Amino acid sequence: MKTVFQNWKSFYASLKDYKLHPEKYKARPRIPNYCRSLEKEVLFTNQDCVIKASKYLKFPKTKDRLNIGKLGVSGKRMQVRVIPKYGRYVVELVFRREEVN
Repeated sequence: MKTVFQNWKSFYASLKDYKLHPEKYKARPRIPNYCRSLEKEVLFTNQDCVIKASKYLKFPKTKDRLNIGKLGVSGKRMQVRVIPKYGRYVVELVFRREEVN
C-alpha cells in the first residue's frame, strides 16, 4: 500500500509541475499502471528487516536468514526489496550514503 500511495503522490506532483513547466516533459504524465501478475514486488522498511552479525539478513516473522556475505556498504539501510524475476527472486538492499566532495 505504501508503494501505491507513493506512486499516486508522485503522479500528482509531476502533474502539478507539468502544468507549470510543460517544456520539461515529453508528454503529459499518465496515471500509474499496475501489472496483473500473481507475484508482486515486496518492500520492507529498515525497521522490518534486520542485519544480524553483519552478514545475515533476517526477514520479519520468520527465523530464516539470508546470507548476504560481506557487502562493505557504508550508510543507512533504507529498504529491502524482493523482486520476482524469471522464476526466481532478487533481493535488493537500498542504502543512503553521504556524498563525498
